Amino acid sequence: MDDETIVRLLFARDEQGLTEAREKFGGYCRVIAMNVLQNESDCAECLNDLWLRLWETVPPNRPENLKLYLASVTRNLAFDQYKKIRRQKRGGGVRSEAIEEIEEFVGDGSSAEDAFDQRELARAISRFLLSLPARERGVFVRRYYFADDTAKIAGRFSMRRSAVLTMLSRTRNKLKEYLKKEGYSV
Repeated sequence: MDDETIVRLLFARDEQGLTEAREKFGGYCRVIAMNVLQNESDCAECLNDLWLRLWETVPPNRPENLKLYLASVTRNLAFDQYKKIRRQKRGGGVRSEAIEEIEEFVGDGSSAEDAFDQRELARAISRFLLSLPARERGVFVRRYYFADDTAKIAGRFSMRRSAVLTMLSRTRNKLKEYLKKEGYSV
């Protein structure tokens, strides 16, 4: 079933829209959640939250690209869940390397002011990413948006893992300099 039909079903409050979305995008969303959470039961909880969120937000939202909409919601839910788990464990357990690598650039968004600052920061990072060559941008996004492991990124872009690590390090340094020029303290 095509995405537009799925969205129409959701707008009509037909549960078949959820079923179709789960069948079509469930595996894709599961990979995104697992990349962040690295735990089967946490991933399952995240996906349950995703389908509930989809039901609650469509309508009123009408996503133009359902796959990207679901990817964004999944990613945000997974990172929120990761932060919650981390708070509960007070730093214990396994930390996602991708989160550790980029953590210095993002706050926790706990206040309205922080949330506004994070939106502005996201816009600045988007401008930075648009200035990068496509391959470098792709590697960065796969690592820090989809939380892909560096070996998987290396395979996807036909690179050695060491080259991916070097590229990510250099891109983080470029981002740090860019954000300083934009007035952010990092």
